Amino acid sequence: EYIPRQISDSLEIQLEKTLRSVHRSKMSISPEKKKTVLSDDEDEGSKAFKYPWEESGLSYSLAFTGKAFDYLMKHDPLVKQPKTKDLLGKATIFARMSPDGKAQLVGAFQSQGYLAGMCGDGANDCVALKAADVGVSLSEAEASIAAPFTSKTPDISCIIKLLREGRAALSTSFQCFKYMALYSMI
Repeated sequence: EYIPRQISDSLEIQLEKTLRSVHRSKMSISPEKKKTVLSDDEDEGSKAFKYPWEESGLSYSLAFTGKAFDYLMKHDPLVKQPKTKDLLGKATIFARMSPDGKAQLVGAFQSQGYLAGMCGDGANDCVALKAADVGVSLSEAEASIAAPFTSKTPDISCIIKLLREGRAALSTSFQCFKYMALYSMI
């Protein structure tokens, strides 16, 4: 599908600004790196599994289309194989996915122990917004009913504000609990 250059440029600029802001605020948007180990024979020990492009020391990330993700889930629906976990862990872009595929993606990350967040702007995102640990609706239409958070700005820059406010609310809750506990002791 063709995306006009002007729209593509503005999305790229907005994403770059958001990622810079995340970096400045020292928040992490990616999980801790994990090493995948496969064992050919338990007596001989474990061998570290590496893809050909990892041996050269290149850093890389993957992009999945809906069809590629469906193919991957067809062969490993419970995300049990180390290769599948590795592929999903290296993916940074998931595009052109069906509503069920989005919900499967959220479930796949949750089954690996990750906290999954989802941003969506339409009715086709409702299933994944409900399944995610944190769902953010980028519109005030159908998706806002399914998501616990709704943004008035239609881009992902709201995520940084949400994380800051969430951390502040957690800190405030802990301080209130300490105050109540100490007050009852006096």
